[in-house]
Amino acid sequence: MKIYKNINLYKKHHNGVIAIGNFDGLHLGHQKVINEAKKKAKKNKLPFGIITFEPVPVMFFNSNIKNHRINSLKQKKLHLVRSEKQTSF
Repeated sequence: MKIYKNINLYKKHHNGVIAIGNFDGLHLGHQKVINEAKKKAKKNKLPFGIITFEPVPVMFFNSNIKNHRINSLKQKKLHLVRSEKQTSF
């Protein structure tokens, strides 16, 4: 897994299929978004990627909210790595 801290992606990740979301708890809805994006990428022989946010948008846009996470960033990364290995097609 390659983690970018900005939107300056390597060329090999251009023209791919991207799943975008908070993916904070990786519930069934998140898994569906990720699986559908992976299916489209595989079908069209395109790179697949995930874009998520840190901090989560509600915290970014409202400095009064100090913690609006289900999981820490470390836990989120772990869940996303696991989801890549457990994806069903």
